[in-house]
Amino acid sequence: MDPDGAGGREVAELAVGGQQISQRTFLLMRRRHEAEGLWGLVDGRSRKPSARVPGTGRVDERVVVAPTDTLAGQTERSTGDCKRLMMQTEQVLAQNHGEGQ
Repeated sequence: MDPDGAGGREVAELAVGGQQISQRTFLLMRRRHEAEGLWGLVDGRSRKPSARVPGTGRVDERVVVAPTDTLAGQTERSTGDCKRLMMQTEQVLAQNHGEGQ
């Protein structure tokens, strides 16, 4: 441990070099570096898997496909309002994947 206490000297050195960082953040980063090496310093948001369907985040693919299937079966009639689409989508999900899935 350094004489300034848990990372204090390193934080001061970084500040002199123009890199502002809190002591708490430094300690978290040091712990991740010790556990995972350089990979532990990579921003966690960029480490998450990307969405299978662009623009849907990490939503289960079944939830993305169900409304599309519901709308595809209604090409010859009005799709109605959003509430009806949601109810029909829930029915499709229950039929295809089981109740409560």
